[in-house]
Amino acid sequence: EEEKKKKKKMKTKTRGNSKDAKGSPRIRGRKKSISCKRKKELGTRARKTRVKLAAPQATSHRLHESEDTVSQARSTLTMASVDLSNALPCREEEFITIIDFVKQKVEENGSGCMFVSGVPGTGKTATIRAVATMLQSERDSGELRPFQYIEVNGMALTSPQQAYVELWQGVAQNKDARVSPSRALELLTKRFTQPRPQARSIVVLLDEVDQLYTKKQDVLYNLFDWPTYSRSHLVVVAVANTMDLPERVFAQRVSSRLGLERLTFWPYTHEQLISILNHRLEGISLFSKEAIELCARKVAARNGDARRALTMSQRAADIAKSEATDKEHVEVQINHVIDAMNEMTSSPLLVCVQHSATHEKLFIIAIIAACRSSGFEETTLKDARKYYYRLCTKYGHTPLSTSMLSKVCINLASSRVIITEHSALDSLQKIRFNCTQVIHSFIHELIPNIIYMYIFSTSAHHHFFAFQINK
Repeated sequence: EEEKKKKKKMKTKTRGNSKDAKGSPRIRGRKKSISCKRKKELGTRARKTRVKLAAPQATSHRLHESEDTVSQARSTLTMASVDLSNALPCREEEFITIIDFVKQKVEENGSGCMFVSGVPGTGKTATIRAVATMLQSERDSGELRPFQYIEVNGMALTSPQQAYVELWQGVAQNKDARVSPSRALELLTKRFTQPRPQARSIVVLLDEVDQLYTKKQDVLYNLFDWPTYSRSHLVVVAVANTMDLPERVFAQRVSSRLGLERLTFWPYTHEQLISILNHRLEGISLFSKEAIELCARKVAARNGDARRALTMSQRAADIAKSEATDKEHVEVQINHVIDAMNEMTSSPLLVCVQHSATHEKLFIIAIIAACRSSGFEETTLKDARKYYYRLCTKYGHTPLSTSMLSKVCINLASSRVIITEHSALDSLQKIRFNCTQVIHSFIHELIPNIIYMYIFSTSAHHHFFAFQINK
């Protein structure tokens, strides 16, 4: 029995430290290194199999050249694919006017203000950005005096006073600077009113000026008053979507600060829209001449919005691709443009929006304003309610109670105009539109094109704006 116990002890010892064929004890690291080699071999095999599987995709990519043409046409027809290195097509005169004004002020190290107006989709912001891009390239090459370029978008601000903070962060070149609007106003006033002989010019693009309107109009007054000081070295290019905004909305003291430099971007004609579409589709044989001409004429007869023409062309290309029997040869014809136009104007969702009640339209405008302000496709009921109360106050309507506004939200959700997500708190439930990108862009055109007139309207203009809203 004692010998058996000794043998069992020896076996337990040899299990913990076993020996290989040569008699040397086995090392656990050797076993681990063997597993690593095995993993490397498996990885190389997996890569080889992936390469072998990727080869047929290249052949299929060559077979479906029409899909490449449609996708290429869609990418060139987007609003993001704008070449800012040169002037926009059909906007060469406006480009020269703006660049001459800004360049003269920068070279003289002076100050001034230019007011640019025009309906949406006429290339105002893109033209000014192209001017800034060209002047910045000249500055970097040493052909122009050093200057600083700042963009302030009124639609992206939570309040008009937030424009002071955005402008000060750009002037201080510190986006993380946390200052209150009142403190930013003090710093900007000190910066632009005290003499600074060696200071460089500051060029500011003030986009969506309509959104900076307040009852006292102090924000607009300060932004237009600072360029009147010769020692401020501030050049402001203000952009508005309302043609007669200074005469109808601005007070006399604000209009007097604008000066005489004013430029109007008129809506595009059908000849200009044809040249814009041909410029975008250069080298892409997808659209027929008749389809391009029909698209341009329909948009020019409506409002001359180039963005609408691009969106309609994109949708026509998708329809032609889906209806084509021969996938290798796709061509957009007149019937595809007509189908795209009918889809954008005859949708049941758009008909529902057009025939909705006044407060429902106000709530839809509030949702759009909240989404534009945040930059996301959805918002909360709390934020939409805030914009709704602001619209009711400025338009002269008695706002609905919280419970009635919740019923309006439920009614729009039951009609599938919006989609609401349930939340523990009703004020934090998320809201977004239930539509495709094409219909969503048309809703933006259907209501928010008149949102500026709608916000700035007075009782004297009640009947005109009510007609516009109903239209």
